[in-house]
Amino acid sequence: RREAEEADALQAFVLMHSIGGGTGSGLGTRMLGLLEDDYPTAQRLALSVLPAKDGGDVITSPYNVTLALAELAEHAHVCVPLENAALAGVAAVEAKTAGRQPAPSSSSSPTGFGEINMVVGEAVSGLVASARFGGELNVDLGEVVTNLVPHPETNLVCLGMVTGRKDRMGRSKIPVSRAMTEVQSSERSLCGADLRGGLTAAVAALGRGAVAVEDLSAPLLKGGRFVHWNRGAVKLGLCQRPPPGAAYSVLLM
Repeated sequence: RREAEEADALQAFVLMHSIGGGTGSGLGTRMLGLLEDDYPTAQRLALSVLPAKDGGDVITSPYNVTLALAELAEHAHVCVPLENAALAGVAAVEAKTAGRQPAPSSSSSPTGFGEINMVVGEAVSGLVASARFGGELNVDLGEVVTNLVPHPETNLVCLGMVTGRKDRMGRSKIPVSRAMTEVQSSERSLCGADLRGGLTAAVAALGRGAVAVEDLSAPLLKGGRFVHWNRGAVKLGLCQRPPPGAAYSVLLM
């Protein structure tokens, strides 16, 4: 509350929690409800880690997830589902692109928790970059929410990410055109969804660094399959500051 009241221009609250256990699902959604009561005009973004398909070692996880998703639909403007196996896959691809070997977190997981946390951190950093840095086409979270969520209860948004790491010559290892193709695949999705299948209600592409408007819009408008009542619903955002050690990054929601 102290930080929020001292802020010059409060835009949003970002909640990161796991909804498989009792604390993350119960306390986390309760906090969103309290934030809605005290700061109704601020955007509320939830990044929710879902349990494994087999339920993991928490026998009540299906019960916790069901109740938490109902609360998130009511109190969060946007909910970004994250899946541990998908996060590990994205982290492994990022480590391979950067030319390093990820440290395993356990015998069953080839990717360390540090690598996985780095992926989530870079995703959150990209989401709020326009609030921290200038850009040719800056957008705030309010604009993203308005374009992506046609109805308050349909607030689950898939997120894909590609970071254009620099090589020894300071150039990007992956061209932006290839990144725009990869970011729609399940290998780059933080929830394991393949964004190239099915129909799209709306999409937002947020670029940082050496990315032009045409780089973002052309692949989406040319290859996207939109619902008939919202064709060409593409929101673009550009921030001039790239992530550390990278030439650019692309987030697709």
